[in-house]
Amino acid sequence: MEIEKYAFAGIALLAVAFAAFVFLGSGSQGISSHPIDENALPTYEPPQGGAGSAAPGPGAAGGAAGAAQEVSLTASGSGYDKSEIRVKAGVPVHFTFTANNAGCCAQLLIDKVGVQLISRNGQAVDATFTPMAPGNYPYHCGMNMCRGVLVAE
Repeated sequence: MEIEKYAFAGIALLAVAFAAFVFLGSGSQGISSHPIDENALPTYEPPQGGAGSAAPGPGAAGGAAGAAQEVSLTASGSGYDKSEIRVKAGVPVHFTFTANNAGCCAQLLIDKVGVQLISRNGQAVDATFTPMAPGNYPYHCGMNMCRGVLVAE
C-alpha cells in the first residue's frame, strides 16, 4: 500500500514535469510553429510627465532646458555595454537605450526611478529622470540576467 502511494506520486510528478517541459520548453528555445511579428508586440508607453518622458516627473528637479546629463546604454546578446554609469545627483538625466538582437537584455528597468524601456530592432528609446539622492540605482533586464548600476554622486 505504501509503495503504491509513492509510485502514484512519482508518476504524477513526472507527468507534471513533462507537461511543463512541453508547454514551456519550446518557448524558451525560440522554437515555435507560429512566427512572432515583432511589430504586433505591446510596447511601453510612459505616462505623461513621468519617468520615461521628456518632462521632469515625480521626484524630478526642475532645471533649465538642455541641462540634462546625457547618458547612453547599448544592449547586445552578451549584455549591456556598461556595468556602471556615473551621474550627478539632483540633475536631470536623459537616458538613451538601444538594443539589437539582445534577447531579454532588450528591456531596461531602473526600479528606483520608475524607468521601463524596451528597444526592438535597434530602436533608440529614452527616458528623462532625476536621481534626487546620491547612491546606487541598479538597472537590469526583466529576468535580472543583464545588470549594471547608475551611481549618483
